[in-house]
Amino acid sequence: MGPVAVRTATREDVWRRFERDVSRPLAVTAIEYEELPGFAAATVEFGKPITAICGANGAGKTALLTAVWLALDPGAARTKANLLRLGNARIATSVLCDGVMRKYSIDVGNLEDTSEPNAPTTYIDSAPASMEIQHIFSQKEDIDAVLNGIDPIELNRDDIKSLSFMVGKDYQSVEIFEIEEANVIIPFVRVTAQNLQYDCRTMGLGELCVIYIFWKLLVAESKFVCLIEEPETFVSPAAQRALADLIAATSTSKRLWVIITTHSPTVIERLPQESIRFLYHLNGQSQVLPQASREAALKRLGLRPAAATIIAVEDRVSREFFRLWAGEHDIELLGRVELIDVGGASNITAARKSFPKSKFIRLIGVYDGDQQETIIRKADETPFCFLPGSDSVEAMLRDVANQYVEQVAKMVGRPQELVAVSLSELAGIDDHDWLLDFSERVGLTLEQMLQGLFRCWFALEENSSKSEQAFLLLSNLELCP
Repeated sequence: MGPVAVRTATREDVWRRFERDVSRPLAVTAIEYEELPGFAAATVEFGKPITAICGANGAGKTALLTAVWLALDPGAARTKANLLRLGNARIATSVLCDGVMRKYSIDVGNLEDTSEPNAPTTYIDSAPASMEIQHIFSQKEDIDAVLNGIDPIELNRDDIKSLSFMVGKDYQSVEIFEIEEANVIIPFVRVTAQNLQYDCRTMGLGELCVIYIFWKLLVAESKFVCLIEEPETFVSPAAQRALADLIAATSTSKRLWVIITTHSPTVIERLPQESIRFLYHLNGQSQVLPQASREAALKRLGLRPAAATIIAVEDRVSREFFRLWAGEHDIELLGRVELIDVGGASNITAARKSFPKSKFIRLIGVYDGDQQETIIRKADETPFCFLPGSDSVEAMLRDVANQYVEQVAKMVGRPQELVAVSLSELAGIDDHDWLLDFSERVGLTLEQMLQGLFRCWFALEENSSKSEQAFLLLSNLELCP
């Protein structure tokens, strides 16, 4: 059975089925390594049928995927380039096969000759493979003689439609001749599009890369481990998205356990947080972030994902309080939303009333706690909630400062006497004005003062409980369409 045809209308179904059915008869659950060049010793777990190893160029994505490949299939992965890349690493993979856990260990520096795989594995690296295909077949003087006697794989109508959708062409026919070259099967691809016939020798590398991945998934055995190196190389963003859908669909239909390397935001856009591992450098060594949300991975790759939610707060103080509050409960939220201060509670209400209905972006109003008795929910307005507490942020933090002078002084790094005198001198000032004056009197920025006051406020058990309850309400609004 070939890869499942994926059209725009069925993307949701593809990913819904994938998320619903996560069991696989063969699963690589973890890799452990020591002395892997450029890496700190670590264990990386793979908990989902598709795991994406993300990171910038040079982070070590290829080395980590190669380590997995060598441990699973040392006969196929044992090349000079791979052995050089892995040095004297000691590697162990944990593989769950039909409910039985097995562990396969190798010492790269003392690797034994073997042709038997520890686990059935297919490895896909489309970019060098496509360039090699073009090089090999361009050197053949008589291509018809090479193809003579070989029956091609002729894609059926559904597969042609799927491939046409991914590449962005209207294929009438697609033939794939599997040619043995130096004990390796390589595909010679011949297509007809708009009544023009051409083949892999002259087609663009992006087109050939997509067809190569499609072919590898087409012929992949069921219940295999599938390792894919940067499927986005040479491929347009639209084709990357279609390839990601195809990989998910094939993982479900063929029961494949897939590990990919990528730095494409499009490839990972539908993957859950549990499926993303992020590589980064620390003290000259590559480290693995155990779990990274899609938003965090994109940010670390230097890409800011488009916010699907706008959160409107009353003012600058509320905005900075919100950042600190979110940091205690879900720091990744700040990467998923755009946070703006609109200049007062009435402006939040006005924005909620006038905000147009949209399938792609939402507005959530987040008022200070003192507005709880004032704001009335109406069916035709956008959702809202409140910051924790029952007072304005300024009044709430002022109470903390006055009651816990010693703790506040320690938090902000200023003499207790200076803090006490400054608070006393500001006793008659309005709540909305005192915080900036207080910050200036003790020689701090507003943000520095807010951070110290928030820490004191949050350290109180009653407030941490209020904070958690209020954030749960906000999370429910953010998650609801």
